[in-house]
Amino acid sequence: RQRQMCIRDRYRGLPWTHIVNQKGLGENSWYTTQNAYPEGYPIGDGTHMTMRYGWKELTMPETLNPLYASWYWEWEVLGRMYDSCAGRNPYTLGPYEVEFLADTWEIGTYVDPDDGETKSNVTIYLRSDILWSDGVRFNASDVAYTFVELPQELADKGAPDVWWQPTIDQMKSFTVIDEFTVEVKMKVQAVWAIGWVLGNVIVPKHVLHPFITDPDTTVLDITSNWWPTRKELLVGTGPFLLVDVTDVSLLMVRNPLYYAKTPGSDADINYDHVVDIFDLVQIALSYGAVPGDPNWNARADINKDKIIDLYDLVIIAIAFGYTY
Repeated sequence: RQRQMCIRDRYRGLPWTHIVNQKGLGENSWYTTQNAYPEGYPIGDGTHMTMRYGWKELTMPETLNPLYASWYWEWEVLGRMYDSCAGRNPYTLGPYEVEFLADTWEIGTYVDPDDGETKSNVTIYLRSDILWSDGVRFNASDVAYTFVELPQELADKGAPDVWWQPTIDQMKSFTVIDEFTVEVKMKVQAVWAIGWVLGNVIVPKHVLHPFITDPDTTVLDITSNWWPTRKELLVGTGPFLLVDVTDVSLLMVRNPLYYAKTPGSDADINYDHVVDIFDLVQIALSYGAVPGDPNWNARADINKDKIIDLYDLVIIAIAFGYTY
């Protein structure tokens, strides 16, 4: 087997559960590293629960750079550091339906005034509770940067296209509607075209813009391996952080700022790791609010139905006292 997982200390020898056997790929999936754990220990002690993942290649990743990495094994690392707006059900690999950076999205059509043809468009409503791994808040400017501003900056620099340039080429227009909403109109009518947008990795504007536009930054700086000489550029929203690379191994650890937290923690509105009276206060301050109201608090809309109401209070009541 190409893939081996083992654990040490108290977990060694226990069978693993919640391994996701992805269609067309097998157990070696992003969803496995997100969900698998030793039987009886859904949450580890924070020190000893280690998943070892061995690959068949003798060489280590050579281009840990989200703009230009093209090797499968490089994306086994980068794919756990960076997120897209949405993902596909690993058991069916149908249309994009799993929310990541996007809270939801609306797929529709429009008539292109240039040729009179009907084409696809998507409005993406981004989550408002996501932080980059350096603590800066994620918003629509990062998505716009990924698809619009970054490609132009690279062209101005004389650097090669990013690997997702074919998706950009299929975009008719990109509009930022507000801080957490964008609209993309495509040049074709196809449900899979929407998936090209939803499934594309998103990179941080606040990190890459100053780096790429710096007059002292060269094309080689931009296109080369960013580990370890420019590891400060490897800032993502994904579940893992890269902390060490040797000639024979690399080490990734949990991203403490990752938004997909322990089940039940969504009710912890003020992020103090306990569901208590202070979270109820947040509900009270925003009760009845909908997006656009001055007292709207997206964190208090726990069930994501675009209104803060009794249903959110019920979730708080069920989780009251929960710590993590």
